Amino acid sequence: MANPIPDSVKVIFGLDLSLTATGYCVCAADSPEFTILDLQTVKTSPLDGGTFTRIQKIVHGLENAGAFKPHTVFTAIEDLAFGFAGAFLILCELGGVIRYEHFRRGMDWVDISPPTGKKHATGKGNTQKNMIPMLVGQKYATELLQAGFQIKDDNQADAISMCHLGWLLYRHSHNLVIRPEVSKDTLSTLKKLSEKVVIPKKPV
Repeated sequence: MANPIPDSVKVIFGLDLSLTATGYCVCAADSPEFTILDLQTVKTSPLDGGTFTRIQKIVHGLENAGAFKPHTVFTAIEDLAFGFAGAFLILCELGGVIRYEHFRRGMDWVDISPPTGKKHATGKGNTQKNMIPMLVGQKYATELLQAGFQIKDDNQADAISMCHLGWLLYRHSHNLVIRPEVSKDTLSTLKKLSEKVVIPKKPV
């Protein structure tokens, strides 16, 4: 269940989209240090119904978490990875719905490739999936401990990486203080990601 976050707190979301288990991480946009506020997984199964019923459940789960509220100032979404044709098409459908929810509300987001997220979190862009929760847990051990969370699955681990990159990109693009200072490699990554940010026209 999502942890209630006051609407007065500006937040950034990191999303790892999956029809069976969508992971999301929320952090404080105005903090000069990466501060995790929520870390959850929205799960669905065939027992919930057809594909679009399950997508609806995920959208509602993210809505309840505040992903589409005005206090969400930026979202980082893990981009599609090629896999089985059927699963890929379903991810396209889910990803399209989530992105449209952002677009129609005039909310900014960026798509981040899985290798970029893996390299940022683990140091390698081809880290094995089963190793990611442990490595992400080690990298963000302090932040997780302070927030009182434990990584429960690889979806949450990927969401943390997305959220951290989104937070860095947001604060760097707004010339805000970041602690600790980012490395040259990370600055290079942020420069590339800044070219992919989607800034929809705000609804009238």
